[in-house]
Formats: sequence, structure tokens, C-alpha cells
Amino acid sequence: MFLDNLQYRNYEDLNKLIHQADLHAYRDFDLVVGVPRSGMIPAYMIGLLLNLPVLDIESFISGVTPYGGNRLQKNTKDVKKVLVVDDSIKFGRQLKIIKEKLSQLSSGYFNYLTVFATSDSRIHVDCCMEIIDHPRVFQWNLMNSWIFEYSCVDIDGVLCEDPTEDENDDGEKYIHFLYNARPKYLPPCKVDILVTSRLEKYRLQTESWLMKQGVKYNHLEMLDLPDKETRVKHGAHAIFKSKIYLQYDRAALFIESSKFQSESIHKATGKNVFCVENMTFYFKKMENNGNYLARVWNNLKKG
Repeated sequence: MFLDNLQYRNYEDLNKLIHQADLHAYRDFDLVVGVPRSGMIPAYMIGLLLNLPVLDIESFISGVTPYGGNRLQKNTKDVKKVLVVDDSIKFGRQLKIIKEKLSQLSSGYFNYLTVFATSDSRIHVDCCMEIIDHPRVFQWNLMNSWIFEYSCVDIDGVLCEDPTEDENDDGEKYIHFLYNARPKYLPPCKVDILVTSRLEKYRLQTESWLMKQGVKYNHLEMLDLPDKETRVKHGAHAIFKSKIYLQYDRAALFIESSKFQSESIHKATGKNVFCVENMTFYFKKMENNGNYLARVWNNLKKG
């Protein structure tokens, strides 16, 4: 499967690359221009290191005066050398559009830098800091990326806010919550498998909310236990989610809300897990612990 070698970079990786990079060649530049949205993150980091003002691409094209404090205030007419920064480049289509826009300006020298590039897209920029071929995801845009299409995804705490203690009564208040839960991270594409510890008896309410929010998915897996008390007694959350995760070979990532459950799912399956609570990526192990999971699950069913 092409996602077996899924690569991940976080803010720490980004920060380390930028601080270790040789930026000496850009010290005589006048301005750093970032490509929204993700490109503004490294643009500001580089701007701080070079002590240069920073603008987004549209503001620069519109002639907005860059401002970085009294010492860094510049008139756009005085800007001659511009460093254009993005976080990553895939095929170069967006970069081509940007270059066409900038070519219409009367003057200026533009140098194009991206932090991450692929082996093929490297030729489209003047500088990159690391070559990472696909498949890849980044911490700063994972929750708005294509990876949902190949993931098992938790609902409460990921797609919507968790219910409060008062709402989580397994009764009328909980049903009201299910119909009216506040969205959190709505996926940008169809989700492969939704996996929730909500009870099967609440499928109708869950499907209604998902339809109202426009969430598309291939499968919805819910916990088939009689009530909340039984679920709490067995502590079935992570075991159930791990079992489903192992059943779907296509799933390359589990996006989970809870730190404790994320660690448990990762231990039980040995597969990639991303935790929303602490924004941590737990990497796939060479060998999973499926036999351990099977024993625990069988014991649960017997109990």
C-alpha cells in the first residue's frame, strides 16, 4: 500500500530546519512574502531570523506597506529583493500562479524558497530545506488534509466537541447533544471510516448530525453495548477502536481525540495514530500487537 511509508513533520521539525538553514544569502533582501495559509508560518519565522518585515502575497501585490516595527517599516516602492516563502510544494501549480502574478509587477527580484519539496518539485524553487516524497502530512494542516480519506476517525473531540458531564447522561440531554453538537474539525474530504464509542442505539441521531454538517464517509462503526454503564464498566473504548482499525487494511491513520486512548490504540495495533488532544503523531511500528488485542477483545466479549 502506498501509505505504508507515510511521513510526518511537526512544528519542532519545521523550527529546527529553519534555524539550521544557511540564510546568509538572504540578509540583503528587503522583504519576506509568505504564501497563505501554511506558508505564513515559515515566512514569519524566517523574517524574524533575518530581521525583515513580512507580508502575505496578496497584500504585497496590492501595494500594502510592510510594517515590522519602526525600524523595519518600508515603503513598497523601496522593496527590490523579495524572498517568497511557502511551507511545501507538491506539483508546483500554485507556485506557477504566484510567479505569473508577480511577473506583472513593474520591477523586483524574487527568490522562491520552500521548506519541504518532493524529488520532482524541487526544480520549481530556488531553495528547499528538505526533500520529502509522498505520502506526507504536516502537523499544521493535518486536520484539513487528504489523509481523512485513508483514516479511521473518532467523532467526539475530533469532528465535534465532547459532551459535558451534564450532557453525557445517556438520556434526553445526551440525545439533545447528539443532534446539536458543536462542530470542531470538519473533514475536507470523504472520511474512510468513522469509529466512535457512541452506542449503536444512537446511530440515527449520529447520522442525522453528520448529514447536517455535510460529513461524507464510507463506514460508520459504533459500539454495540446496551448502555453507558456497561461501556464504562468494560472500558471498551480503545479496544473497540483498535479492533476496527485492524480490520480495515486500507486505513493508514487513526485520528483520535483522547491522549490515553491514542496511546492504547497505538500499543494494541502498532499502527499510526494522531492525537488531537496533544497534537502528537504516534508512528507505526514494524510489528503490531494484534495477538494481544485479540486476547483482550475475546475476554471482553466473554465478560
